[in-house]
Formats: sequence, structure tokens, C-alpha cells
Amino acid sequence: MEREISELNRKIQVPGLTQIKEEREQKIVAFEESKVTEGVPVTPEKDWLTPIFDFLKQNALTIIGIFTLVLGIGYFVKYAIDRNWIGETARVGIGLLVGGAIMLTGHFLRKNYTVFSSIITGGGIAVLYFTTTIAFREYHLFSQNTAFVITCLITLLSIVLSYYYKSEILIIFSLFGGFLAPLMISTGQSNYPFLFTYLTVLNIGMLIIVFLKNWKSVGWVSFIFTNIYLFYWTAEKTEILSIYFHIITYIIFYAFALQNYIKKGILPSYDILMLVLTNFTSIIGLVYIFNTLQYEPVILFPVGFALVNLFLLFREYSKRILE
Repeated sequence: MEREISELNRKIQVPGLTQIKEEREQKIVAFEESKVTEGVPVTPEKDWLTPIFDFLKQNALTIIGIFTLVLGIGYFVKYAIDRNWIGETARVGIGLLVGGAIMLTGHFLRKNYTVFSSIITGGGIAVLYFTTTIAFREYHLFSQNTAFVITCLITLLSIVLSYYYKSEILIIFSLFGGFLAPLMISTGQSNYPFLFTYLTVLNIGMLIIVFLKNWKSVGWVSFIFTNIYLFYWTAEKTEILSIYFHIITYIIFYAFALQNYIKKGILPSYDILMLVLTNFTSIIGLVYIFNTLQYEPVILFPVGFALVNLFLLFREYSKRILE
């Protein structure tokens, strides 16, 4: 009886029926997994350039308006000079008061108009920079050292306000002013060690802000301005002292490029680009100095930078193997 039942079951079973059932079960499981996956929102990779372009598109008229206001104040001061309405010291005082008033207006507007207040505050900072420049270059009211101290204080004030207001736009205004300040108070006499000591302090401040706020655009602005100054110095007056500043600049911006890697263990494409540009610009500058001054071996820094990058690559490779 049992034999007959087993034979009947064997005849009833269709060849491949078990395989069909397994495939059907796999499809059901895959469908359930896809439903679960669809319910999880995919977080896109943050692109720091997009907010900047959007800001420029949405606030172009406001930026033009603030720029026009700054120019208007400048022309008014010039008109007052031509007409001899007020003395030179009083003119500078009025410029400083106007700049402070604009910044104060931005402060009161920041709760309801965040972006607009940042632009207004940046315009006030620009007025302070231009007023200091005119007071030094045109009126000779104070020495170059005093003018430099004033511009440094303006830069420091703007950076503190940027951090307090949590405004990336305002700190970009601050950096522009900070990097242009040496040109504003320049007398034509080159003092590159003093200039790059100032730029190094400015870049260290930038690095601290980036690590605290993750404002990547700030680092890129600093990188562009620093390399323009550094390459101009290297080309105009090639000397051994510039090697130290090339190395310091390399360390600062290498650390800037590794910020996300240190904090989150990731290395986005724009950080990789910064690593490439930092190595490239440093190697070009240092090799040029060595060739011009006929120092040996020229290959010293290219090999040294290659070893640094190989160490980073080996660490990342080892980390992925362990995972």
C-alpha cells in the first residue's frame, strides 16, 4: 500500500516543479526587499557649489544694490573732498560711521532676512575697508603699520560676526577683505615675509572655521588667493625663505582637503581635487625655486609629497580590506 502511494506521488510531481517553487519564493523575497528599500529615502551627496550658484541667482539685484551703495558713498566722499566741505579727518570719521551703521542695520535684520542681512553686513565691512584705505593712501592720516592693524581688526571682527551669525556668505566677504587688505595699504615696497606671516595666520583661522562649520567654499577662496600671492612672490623675488611658506601652505590645505576624511571617514570628489591641486601647485613652486637658485636635489619635494600621498593611499586601502 505504501509503495503504491509513493509511486502515485512520483507520477503526480511534474519535473522541475521544486525548482519553479524555489524561483517563485526568491522573487517574492526580492519584491518585499524592494518595497522596503523604496521606503528608505536616499540622501544625495551634498554639493557645496549648488547653494552658492543659487544664492548668486536669487540675490543678484541685492548684491548689485549693495555694491552701488558702496560706490555711492565713495563718490560722495570724493565730492566732499573736491568741494572742501569737511576736513579729511571728519570725512574718514563719516565713512567709518556709515560702515558701522550699515553693519548695525544688517544686525537688526538678521532674524527676519537672514541672507539679505548678510549682504548688508558685508557691504558695511567693505565700506570700512575702503575708508581705511583712503585714509592711509590719500590722506596719510596714519602709518602703514597702523593701517594694517586696523584692516586686521576689521577682518577679525567680520570673521567673528560670520561665526556668530552662522553665515557662510559673510565670511566669504571677510576673506575677500582680508586677502585684499595688503594690496589696499601697499606702498609699493615688498615685504613678503611679513605678508605671508599674515596670510598664514589668516589661513589657519580659515582652517579652524572649516573644521567647525564645514564651509568648504571658504577654503577654496583662501586657496586661490594664497597661491596667487605665493606664485607672484616666487616669480618676482625667488629666495630660500619662500620655500618655508610653500611647505606651510601645503600642510594647511592638505589638512583642509582631509577634513571630511578625518571627521567622517569619507573623501568626496572635490576634496580629491583639492589634494591634487595642493600637490601640483606646491611641486611646481618648489621645483621652480630649486632650479632658479640651483639647489640640489630638485626631486626632494616631489618624492616627499609622493610618499605622503602613498601613506594616505595605503591607509585607505588597509581600511577597506578590514571592512
